[in-house]
Amino acid sequence: MMTFNKPAHFFNKNQVRLAATLWMAAAVFCHTPANAADTKAAEKTATPTEKTATTEKTTEAAITEEFKEGVHYTRLQDNPVKPLEIVPVIEFFSYGCPHCFHLEPIVRSWQDTKATYTTFTRMPAFWNEYFELLAQGFYTAEILNITDKIHEPLFKAIHELHQNFQSRLAIKAFFIAQGVSEEQFEKTFDSFTVKQKVKMVDVQFQKYKMRGVPAFVVGGVYSTSPTQAGSAENVPKVINFLAKKLHQGN
Repeated sequence: MMTFNKPAHFFNKNQVRLAATLWMAAAVFCHTPANAADTKAAEKTATPTEKTATTEKTTEAAITEEFKEGVHYTRLQDNPVKPLEIVPVIEFFSYGCPHCFHLEPIVRSWQDTKATYTTFTRMPAFWNEYFELLAQGFYTAEILNITDKIHEPLFKAIHELHQNFQSRLAIKAFFIAQGVSEEQFEKTFDSFTVKQKVKMVDVQFQKYKMRGVPAFVVGGVYSTSPTQAGSAENVPKVINFLAKKLHQGN
């Protein structure tokens, strides 16, 4: 048991008063600034410029920490030796994919605000006859220079109107309804150019070892997807983050 023992010696009353006076004087001295300059220095706050710089650094650090390799994106190959002047972004998608359909407004919005050093290319991936027909439809529209008339309406026809496009005849009818002549469609849909473009997509899809859609490849170095990014809304943020890394050579 620990006990408290009374001290053998005590100060007299005069000594106590003197000690108290000295203690109060020391306390006042320690808490009073030496001069007006010290007071102003103590009250100084950051200027708007300093605050902005600090905020930008904090935001940049947060972004750097937020998106991590192996979590939000995958490295496909080593970074290029030099910074990329132009960073190509590829979206692998399919008209038959509901996730691609729901992501489309976000992709369109990103296109309108993307960095000037990025380019964007859609590639219609496929692994069955139905998706391959849709891929041919995509490149038929591209060659006829009517992508704007076909792209969104075809997405909506499949996912909102629930139309069946699992035959060449159904796709042909859709194109004709959009103002394409039967002759134009027949001449283009099965053309060598369309077939080569479709084949090229398959080569790229295999090259980057994609396993599904929607998926994005940035600069040929990184890939990401809504699942990896954490949400559909995060996809543009991750793409911009990766494109900036490659453009700056980081």
